[in-house]
Amino acid sequence: MALAGMGVSTYAGDRTIYLLIPAGIIVLSLAVLASERLSLAILRGLEMIPGVAKVGHKLEEMYRAMRVCVAPWPLFLCVFASVLAWGGECLGFQLVFRGFGLDVDLGLATFLYAFATVAGGATPGGLGVADTALAGGALQMVPGITEAQAVAAALLIRVATLWLGEVLGAIALLGVAGREQKAA
Repeated sequence: MALAGMGVSTYAGDRTIYLLIPAGIIVLSLAVLASERLSLAILRGLEMIPGVAKVGHKLEEMYRAMRVCVAPWPLFLCVFASVLAWGGECLGFQLVFRGFGLDVDLGLATFLYAFATVAGGATPGGLGVADTALAGGALQMVPGITEAQAVAAALLIRVATLWLGEVLGAIALLGVAGREQKAA
């Protein structure tokens, strides 16, 4: 969200309001989660809804576990690591453009990548939406890019940042599952 915000304010300043609303919701949600008293009061209020009362104790257990993660220091470390990781992916997108002989600055690559990733958040892995936003955004904002280059850049960065991780994760999962079967 931070990288997307920087990009929107730089390349689409008139649309910054569209990021302020979700950012406000995130900040408000974190403030509620930080207040144990308020969070537990909300959970108890939710238990009055039919069906929710059955899982009320599980919701409280989930809240208590999650509260550790949104404490200031762990949250700072997580956000810091995320910005570094996303920054690396944005740099990778810039390098893909450079590989095609296109001079795209890091700010534009960051905007395109972060915007496409946030837009793709509504689908599993951003499938289809992020890919289209990457290619379409490049076509709109990168001077001199061809349609073939935009699509190839989108596919290359998605393979490098998403699908490679998916394949490695699947291999690791199969390896762990195989070892557990042998141990049993």
